[in-house]
Amino acid sequence: DISRYLYQYGAIVGIPIFLCGLLANICILYLFINDQKFRKTSYKLISISVVSDIISSIASLAMYSQIVGRNLDYNSGLLICRLTLFLLFGSFGISMMNLGLIKIDRYFIIVKPLSTFYRIYKKYFLIAGEIAIWLTSIMVHIPIFNYIRVYHDEASLCDLPNITLPVSVLLATHVILLFIVPTVVILIVYSKIIAYQKSYRRPGHLIDQDRLEERTKSKRFTKMLIWISTSYIIISWPFPAALMGIAITQQSNRMILQNSIALFLLLFFSMTCTTSIVVLNPFIYLKFDSNIRSSALLFIRRIKLFGCHVRHDRVMPTDSLGYKTASSTIK
Repeated sequence: DISRYLYQYGAIVGIPIFLCGLLANICILYLFINDQKFRKTSYKLISISVVSDIISSIASLAMYSQIVGRNLDYNSGLLICRLTLFLLFGSFGISMMNLGLIKIDRYFIIVKPLSTFYRIYKKYFLIAGEIAIWLTSIMVHIPIFNYIRVYHDEASLCDLPNITLPVSVLLATHVILLFIVPTVVILIVYSKIIAYQKSYRRPGHLIDQDRLEERTKSKRFTKMLIWISTSYIIISWPFPAALMGIAITQQSNRMILQNSIALFLLLFFSMTCTTSIVVLNPFIYLKFDSNIRSSALLFIRRIKLFGCHVRHDRVMPTDSLGYKTASSTIK
């Protein structure tokens, strides 16, 4: 009963939140596609993460709608649960590994700008890296369709009812590949970039104004990516930590609920915190990236201007022949 009510109220709260996140991600993707200032490789890679977040938001909305509507029997609950978790965790893995790929790209641009290998094979390296990221995330999460179960008396409770040693290894592999490895890569690469920027001294005594501005913009852009990555890691770590705990103790969600309501609530909110990253991401971009923020404000002004024009056209008077005329008043 506790899990049923928890999921029910969580779904009611989650629908407007994830709907807001979906709309925000769609707006960010629109800016990336249509604004010329987002032609950098890093922005193109971030746009892939945005697409992944859109998929996660849609999957979450579909699951929450089914829970609120109480349309879940055992079979539909099992299908929705497996599909939603596959899309949610797959999307999270893609976004997390994508952040690591962005950092590697920034490393070569800043620390190794004269690398012949990267200049020649950059396009192929990034395409191969992106393909590897998607394939890894898909392959790691395909076992969800085999191991995840629901219960006949609680079709909304996604669970691993029989956590054997292979399942524990799978959970640990999931955490290592999709959270620990990208986090370590991000930390190592950014530490090298920061150390390089602090120690870098251009030969000669004078630096022309254009080069100085270029370096300043590069540092600002790197700082923005650091804040985005740090926010992502801090917000998303609770559920990977909980999964590692489940892998070690080999206790299912139902077993945790029966043994300790407090631990079950902690597990539930850790997953909520991690999945909420798809909602928070567009606002993190707006907070830390001045380009995205300025483009978004310009986009909002255009929408307001368009709305004003539409209202003006609707209220403008017409003559006897139906042509619009400008009205005037005499004071």
